[in-house]
Amino acid sequence: MKKILTHQVSVGLQKKVLNKSINIYLMKYMILQVKLEKKILFLRYYEGKTQTEISEEVGISQAQVSRLEKGAICELRKYVSVQVS
Repeated sequence: MKKILTHQVSVGLQKKVLNKSINIYLMKYMILQVKLEKKILFLRYYEGKTQTEISEEVGISQAQVSRLEKGAICELRKYVSVQVS
């Protein structure tokens, strides 16, 4: 029983450290990202808004928000993979 609890605490701590690392990489990446993509990522992942809500706020279509978000995430993955390697 003690081993199971220790393992659960260890896994929980690892997840917290990983999430913090990902947030650090995300913030570094967002500094480098263009203004509109930054705003879209911020509204989507920090404020939890939908693509439709974002499109109304920034004045572009939901499809454009989707495309910009997808491109930004793709670039973010490349950036994080280089940083982690």
